[in-house]
Amino acid sequence: MSIYCEHFFPWLMEKIGDYPKEVIGQLRKDTLKGVSGKVLDIGFGIGFNMLYYPSSVKSVSALEPSENMNKRAARFNAESSAMGYLWCFHAQLKAFFSPSDGVNFTVFDSGI
Repeated sequence: MSIYCEHFFPWLMEKIGDYPKEVIGQLRKDTLKGVSGKVLDIGFGIGFNMLYYPSSVKSVSALEPSENMNKRAARFNAESSAMGYLWCFHAQLKAFFSPSDGVNFTVFDSGI
């Protein structure tokens, strides 16, 4: 990945990715309100959605190819109140799927 994708963009997302919080937070909450069960969050970023998943979500598996974004996500989510969820990172889509594992919802997060 390029320097922009691996270093600058993760830093930028951490600084301003959820701003203004009142507006973006409500948009995330409204977008995710019908989600339940197992969720595959594609383009997880640093995990801003974790704060807004409803209690009906049992697990979140995050697909984020940026290693630097994953490091920031681990730090961000460790400090958030969203730790009641089970989540993990997968560098490649094929690592997530197995024949016995189902997904109830897929969230493609392109900057909700």
